[in-house]
Amino acid sequence: MTDIFDKQKKESLNGIDQSKKGSFDEPIEDLIIYLNSLSDFFTTSSCSGRTIVFTQSENKKKGCKWLVTSHGKIDAVDVINAVNETDENVTFKFEAFILHLQCRNLEQAQNMAVRQSHGLEVPLVFNDKVKVSNEASAERVSDCPHSLPHLVRFLNCLEAILVRFLNCLEAILVRFLNCLEAILVRFLNCLEAILVRFLNCLEAILVRFLNCLEAILVMHLKENEIPENAPKEFLLEKHALFIKAYEEKKNDYTYIMTEYLRMSGVYWCLSAMALMKKLPLMNKDEILDFVDSCKQPNGGYSASKNHDPHLLYTLSAVQILVLYDEINRINIEEVAAFISSLQQPDGSFYGDKWGEVDSRFSFCALAALKLIGKMDVIDVDKAIEFVISCMNFDGGFGSKPGSESHAGQIYCCLGALSITNRLHHIDPDLLAWWLCERQLESGGLNGRPEKLPDVCYSWWVIASLKILGKVHWIDEVQSYV
Repeated sequence: MTDIFDKQKKESLNGIDQSKKGSFDEPIEDLIIYLNSLSDFFTTSSCSGRTIVFTQSENKKKGCKWLVTSHGKIDAVDVINAVNETDENVTFKFEAFILHLQCRNLEQAQNMAVRQSHGLEVPLVFNDKVKVSNEASAERVSDCPHSLPHLVRFLNCLEAILVRFLNCLEAILVRFLNCLEAILVRFLNCLEAILVRFLNCLEAILVRFLNCLEAILVMHLKENEIPENAPKEFLLEKHALFIKAYEEKKNDYTYIMTEYLRMSGVYWCLSAMALMKKLPLMNKDEILDFVDSCKQPNGGYSASKNHDPHLLYTLSAVQILVLYDEINRINIEEVAAFISSLQQPDGSFYGDKWGEVDSRFSFCALAALKLIGKMDVIDVDKAIEFVISCMNFDGGFGSKPGSESHAGQIYCCLGALSITNRLHHIDPDLLAWWLCERQLESGGLNGRPEKLPDVCYSWWVIASLKILGKVHWIDEVQSYV
C-alpha cells in the first residue's frame, strides 16, 4: 500500500497541471509546497478562493469562457461591462478556498478532513434576459471581497492544525521508538540468557555423553580381561547350590523382582539342574503345584499366579512337566486350542491377546505343540513361511521381517525349522560364519556385533551352532564360561 501511495504522489507532482490556470494560486502556493514536502500527503487540486464571471450556465470547467476572474477584490464596473459585451448566458460565482489532499492512510485522512461550503453563485443573464440589475450586481461584487479575510483566517487555522498534528505525530513516533528500543533490549537480554542456558545444558550433555562413551570403551577393552584367580574348571556343586538357594529365598529382592517371568525362570533352573544331574535337589511337588496354579481357563499358562497367559510361559510350563514326566497333568486339547488361537493369517503368532508378534513366539508355539503331539492344530507351512521371512542377508534372523539379526532370534528360528524338518531353507555356512563371528578374544560370545559377551548369548550361539553341526567352528577350549 505504501509503495502505491509513493508512486501516485510521484506521478501527480511530476505530471502536467490540468487546471485551466495551469499553476498554483499565489496566496496558497507556500502552503501547497509545504504539504507536498511531507511524506504522507500530496495535493491533487486547489483554489485559493476567487470571483468568476463566465459564460455557460451549466458551470462546466471545460469549454466555459472566463469574462472576469480575480483572487482578490473585483470592480463591479468590470462585471457590468463584461455582461454587456456578450450575448451568451452569463453566471457570477464566488468560490471559497478549496484544497484536495490525498493521504497515505485512512487515519491520517480522518485527522486532516476539513469541510466548508462558503460560496455564492448567481446567474446574471439567462436566455438573453438580464436576471440581476446593475445595482444588484455591484452589491454582489462588493460582498465577495469580504469573504477573503475568512480565507486568511481559515488558512492560519489550517496551518496551526497541521503544525500541532505534526508535533503530536513526532511525539508519538519518538515514544514508539523508545518503547521499541526497550522491547528489543529486553528481548536480546532474554535471548542471551536462553542461549547461555542452552549452551550450558548442551555442554553438560556432551560431558555426560563423553563420560558414558569413555566408560563403554573402558568396559569394551576390559571384556577380555579374565582375573588370574578365576576358576579353571566348572564348580558344579556350587552352581547347583546357587540355583537351589533361589527356591528357598522367596523374600529375596531378586526373587521378588523376577515374578513377571517366574515360569520361565523355574524351567531354566530345572533344565540346568537336570544337565548337572541334580534335579532331585529341587522340590518337585512345590514346583508342580506352582505350575498348576498358573493354568488359565483358556488353556494357556501365565508367568505367575494371577498373571495373564502367554505363549512363552505356556511353553515353559509344558517343558517343566516334560522334565518331570508329568505331562498328564495338563489338558492337552485346551493347551492346543490356546496356541492355535494365536496364529495369524500370515503364519505368525501373537504372544498373547494383546497382539505382539515375534519370531520367538513361532518357536514357542511349534515347540509346545511338538511336545504335546498336536502339530496338526496349526498351519505349519504358513508358520514356517513367516519364520523364513525373518531371514536377513547375513544369514541370521530377526524378531520380524526386516529386523536386525540377533543370536536369540536365530536360536528360536533354527529351533522352529529343526522341529519341522525345514532346515534346508537356510544357508548353513553363511549363518554359522555369522555365529562364529560372535566369539571374542576372551572366548565368550555376544548376541550382536559390537556387543559385550555374556553367558546368555554364549548359550544362544553355541546351541544354534549345535543345531547346524558347526560347533567345531569356534574355539571350544577358551575359559570364558
